[in-house]
Amino acid sequence: MAEENTKEEMKPFSRHSYPILIKIFGLALLGIWLYSLFLLPKYFEASKYLQAGERYLKLRDYDNSVIELKKVLEAVPSSRRAKTALLTAYRGLNYRKTSSDLQRIKK
Repeated sequence: MAEENTKEEMKPFSRHSYPILIKIFGLALLGIWLYSLFLLPKYFEASKYLQAGERYLKLRDYDNSVIELKKVLEAVPSSRRAKTALLTAYRGLNYRKTSSDLQRIKK
């Protein structure tokens, strides 16, 4: 008799059904997660170019800085940081050109 009671007590759990909105929300989250994994390499590569461009900018190597920062804007056109750095590099190029022209005029 004790054996029969333990068998009755050990019934498997019944499956629980989730509401449809919870299932849709879960699928949407999965889709967003997969999409972000798809975009990750592009942003990773752009961050490498951005770091290189800013490094060249600090070294006042404006030509190479412009090249690297243009690569960033090709990958991520909305990057404000890259746009600001690119404008700074262009300003540095213009200053260098202007100062070299002034030195030629002085001679």
